[in-house]
Parts: sequence; C-alpha cells; structure tokens
Amino acid sequence: MAQVSGVAADGMDFEQLRMAIDSALEGGMWLVLVAHDVASELRPQAITTDALEEVCRHVSRLPELWTDTVSAVGSHLLQERGG
Repeated sequence: MAQVSGVAADGMDFEQLRMAIDSALEGGMWLVLVAHDVASELRPQAITTDALEEVCRHVSRLPELWTDTVSAVGSHLLQERGG
C-alpha cells in the first residue's frame, strides 16, 4: 500500500471528480482521492461538502466499483495474499 498514489481532490468540483472516477473505472485502475479538509465552500485545500456528497451518490450507483478506506483495502489485500 506504500506504493499507492493519491489524487488530490482539494479544490475540485464534482464534475472533475466524476471524470477522474469514471476514467479510473474504465481503465481498470485504482483511484485514491485525497483531501485535506471538507468545507462548505470551495477552498484550495478542501473538498466541498456538496462535491463529497455528490461523489458518494455517484459511486453508490456503480455496483462494479469497490469503495472503501485505504486501510480496509490494504487489509483485504493482505488477507488475500496470505499475509
């Protein structure tokens, strides 16, 4: 998991985030979104509450997408690999 890169979600609106999610899904790639904070209005080092809620709604409609914390995914991979 130390090799997994995060994609900065800070300052991105939902449409930008949706494109990143859909692109990763289409390419069969991982996507780890990283934000410093969640705020009611757009700031350079935050994702807005509205954008985060829209992201959650969007990914909940994608049954082929596994959405979880980095810790949970790492634990699953460790178990699957016999570690």
